[in-house]
Amino acid sequence: MSCHISRRDKINELVRELKDKNIKTIENNDPQFLALKKLSFRVSSEFLVKSSIANALITYQLSGKGEDYWQEFADGIEEGDLYKSIIKFLENSKNNRRLLNEKKKRLKKAIEYIDGVKIADGCLEIWNKIAKMGKEKKTTVFAVKIFGYVKRIINERFCYYPMEIPLPIDSRIKIISKRFVVGDDKCIQKFWQEIAELSNIPPLHIDSILWLGKLHIKEQ
Repeated sequence: MSCHISRRDKINELVRELKDKNIKTIENNDPQFLALKKLSFRVSSEFLVKSSIANALITYQLSGKGEDYWQEFADGIEEGDLYKSIIKFLENSKNNRRLLNEKKKRLKKAIEYIDGVKIADGCLEIWNKIAKMGKEKKTTVFAVKIFGYVKRIINERFCYYPMEIPLPIDSRIKIISKRFVVGDDKCIQKFWQEIAELSNIPPLHIDSILWLGKLHIKEQ
C-alpha cells in the first residue's frame, strides 16, 4: 500500500522540543512505570525483570485499560515460580480476561526465552531473544520497553532505548497517526522511524510521548 504523509516537519519540530529531561519526566510519570516501581518494593529484582517481560507479552486484547491492568499486575502478582505465578494472576485478572487459553500457551512458550534474561542485558539483546517467538510483534517490542523501565528502576539511571527498535503500532497509535499518515501499519511505523532519526529521539521514547498525550498537534 502506498503512503501519504503530511506535516512531517511540524511533527519533527514538536518532538525535538521535548528535551532529555522532559522525556525522562514524562516516562517516570507513566502509569506503567509507576506500577512497576510499586512492584519493585515487594519482589526481588530478578522476579521483577522476568515477570514484567512475561506480562508484557500477554498484554493485548485487554478487557480494561492498559493503565489499570498494570496497576492490577503490581498489586496482584505474587513472587514464586514464574509461570505458575503469572497464570494464577491471569486467571483472577479483571482487565485481561480475553483469549485466556491463547495467552497461557504464549506464556508457556515465552518462559524459555525469558528464563535466561538478566538485568545486565541490553535492550537489543532482549529484543533479539523474544523476537524469535514470532507472532504478536507489537507485544515483543512493548516487552523491550517494559524491560527498559525495569532496568531504569533497578539501576536508578535513565538510558535511551536503541534507535533500531521500532515503535509498536497499536490501536491508540493508529488513531493518532491517521491525522497525518494515510497507509498501513508499515507506513505508520516508517513515518515514526523517520521522525525518530530526524529528532534523534528513539522510537520507544516517542511511543511514550504519544501514548501519554504529550505531543500536542494542533489541527490545520
